[in-house]
Amino acid sequence: MKPLLRHLRIGHRLVLCFSLILLLMIGGAWLAVSSSRTARQSLVQLVAVSNERQADIRMMRSLLERQDRVSQRLGLVNSIEDARSDMQTILDDIEAYRVVERRYANHVDSVLERSMVEQTERYDRALAAAFADAGASVAGYNPGMAARTFNREVAPIHAAWLHLLDDLAELQNQRVAAEIQALSAQANRNDLVIGAVALLASLLAAFAGWRLTLSITRPLKQAVLFASAVGSGQLDVPLPRSSDDECGMLLLALKAMARQLQEANARMQRLAIEDGLTGAFNRRHFDDVLFAEHERARRAAMRRNSEGVQDAAAHLALLLIDVDHFKAFNDQFGHPAGDACLRAVVGAVRDAGLRPGDFLARYGGEEFVVILPSCDIAGAAVVAERVRRQVESLHARPDETLPAPVSVSIGLAAMCDARDSRPADLLRAADLALYDAKHAGRNQVRERALECCSTAGAAVA
Repeated sequence: MKPLLRHLRIGHRLVLCFSLILLLMIGGAWLAVSSSRTARQSLVQLVAVSNERQADIRMMRSLLERQDRVSQRLGLVNSIEDARSDMQTILDDIEAYRVVERRYANHVDSVLERSMVEQTERYDRALAAAFADAGASVAGYNPGMAARTFNREVAPIHAAWLHLLDDLAELQNQRVAAEIQALSAQANRNDLVIGAVALLASLLAAFAGWRLTLSITRPLKQAVLFASAVGSGQLDVPLPRSSDDECGMLLLALKAMARQLQEANARMQRLAIEDGLTGAFNRRHFDDVLFAEHERARRAAMRRNSEGVQDAAAHLALLLIDVDHFKAFNDQFGHPAGDACLRAVVGAVRDAGLRPGDFLARYGGEEFVVILPSCDIAGAAVVAERVRRQVESLHARPDETLPAPVSVSIGLAAMCDARDSRPADLLRAADLALYDAKHAGRNQVRERALECCSTAGAAVA
């Protein structure tokens, strides 16, 4: 190669050197862009497929719930025409459910998911006789018998069916999280490969540039050395051009891609713990938080017992909130208004002065729950009353469009010594207090303190 380079002009040598370095840079950038494009396309496809499958599950669940609602209405119809119309609605929903289920089953790709889909099909076949009997009862002018058939035979299976659909949705969330983690791992491997390729390309470019530069600078150096002997004796050697800027841009692009994957994973995790209708946390996340807060209160109570120092962290309170007459509200104004009512109640609870550490979740249906860490029963009662008044004033607020006044009944439970209790004890006491509030006329707060509080108070005294 040396004899060949010696026969090339200096300009040609520079062009050859820069062309080789540029070619290596272009190859590394293409590899990075291609890898990033593949990861983005995989993520977009994953999100699209996940959205379609979650939409199918929500549609199946909605159809089952509507069947339950219409079947409950059969016993209350005023005419046989209404009964026949409701029965036809149920049959139409069954056919619509089967269409969605077949579409969903075409994309099942795991053994567990296949077994769950097959279980829903078995539920469907098991209810065929019950639907036939109900249809015969309606045709025989006996909608009440049809309603009893639905309540006795269909409702229990529908409850298990809905639970299975919830498990199927959770399985989808887990599957998406696992695939996102796999994409993240693949991106990390691509980062290592691209980094290794970029390092190798830089070494090759530096070596080629060094060799080619030597072929150019050696004669110049000899001339400079010769001139230095005659003149000042200083030698100015030109440095080869570096590719640091391009490598820096490449690293920034890879870091941006990793940040996008992390944000997407965080969004999927947030969706897994949120209630889609109200924006509050869901029941599953509430169970985890209640257990964690109870453990924190138990440890604080143990410290108080050993050190003899009163610790506010040993207190734990729970508010169980139920929207009064929500079924009548739904029946009178429709489900969109009912959904807006639930969202307005969640907003009112948040506007009631909750602390940053307080926790709000949807417990189920029209019930909500608030965890108040480090809060005694007196403080919790103040918060509960603020919540009740805030909800009561919703209808009068100009920014709300509720068609009728709304109120809530609140059951309050609190403990100050969690050493000999369980989270279920606090929840059971709040439920009993809520029953007291509803039994006493609704739109009020009732409270219950666990027995451990009086025992702990006597021990401290």
